[in-house]
Amino acid sequence: MKNIAMLAAVAMLGFSLPSRAASTTGQTISHIRIDSSGKGIIFLTLAVSGKPACGAILGSGWAFDTNTAGGRAILSSITSAKLAGRTVDIVGTGACGIYGGNVEDVQELVVR
Repeated sequence: MKNIAMLAAVAMLGFSLPSRAASTTGQTISHIRIDSSGKGIIFLTLAVSGKPACGAILGSGWAFDTNTAGGRAILSSITSAKLAGRTVDIVGTGACGIYGGNVEDVQELVVR
């Protein structure tokens, strides 16, 4: 009986875990979009698998917000990478809060 209770507890824990964040390495930047609110999307040349359900609509897109210091740093880095023809590594947050649930937010950006 204890084993059944333990399995039930583990199963319920699994349902409460947050979305899994996606990541990608060595990707080429297709284009960068910034709108008038300061929100931006990085588009890569290839779609990324393993994105959370909220980010699956734009599989090659990653969101950031230039109204924050981190978002301005991402914009500066991604623009430099695009102009220099460098590839990037991106890790997402597992959440899609910047663009209302359509694009996974950037947690970390590395320019190669």
